[in-house]
Amino acid sequence: MNANNAINVFKNIVGVEVATIQDVVKAQSAGLYITGKDGWGYDYDIEDEEDGEKRTPTEQEIFDRITKALAAGEKVYACMTLANDLCVTKDTNTTMQSNFFVNQKVYTLHENKIVMGEIIYLSLSRGKSKGEAHNALLGDMAEKLYYFIGFYFTRGNTPKMSDSEKEDIIDKIRSLAMDDYVVLKTEKGEYLPRLIKEIFESKETLLEDLMKKN
Repeated sequence: MNANNAINVFKNIVGVEVATIQDVVKAQSAGLYITGKDGWGYDYDIEDEEDGEKRTPTEQEIFDRITKALAAGEKVYACMTLANDLCVTKDTNTTMQSNFFVNQKVYTLHENKIVMGEIIYLSLSRGKSKGEAHNALLGDMAEKLYYFIGFYFTRGNTPKMSDSEKEDIIDKIRSLAMDDYVVLKTEKGEYLPRLIKEIFESKETLLEDLMKKN
């Protein structure tokens, strides 16, 4: 399993091909989910032979489906979803390389103390995306925000969005965007935004980094 070969499997689903059961186990332990080449998972319902009722498959049945697919030479991918309303496009400047993953426990400095936090959001964006594809994506996001928020303030009578209003929202989205960063949730329930370079896999590596700076 090579994370450098990540591809867009389906819409906003990104994945890397897995070739062995060992890869599948590693991917699942990292919080990834397994799909076929079309982006569909192996957890689809089973129709009971006795009463015809549909039921959710057991973990073993899902595992058996994946094993069978690999044995048949089918393409199997370990996947993650980027965001509910986003899609992967060729024109966006992103990389799938990272030593970190969502739900991982990491360490950082907060108020001059070492604290542990769980990664609840991870941005792998590098640099500012440009071009028509990116502008179209931001425009779509701007419209969703405008009408979603407007619905509650106007009781469903939100006026049509003007071009100038769309541009204002796009500019705001750009101003809030951060590249190559995470959001951590600490044991105290605090939410801390951090650059990738400010988080560490262990206390030891964090201390080593501090020693180098001093």
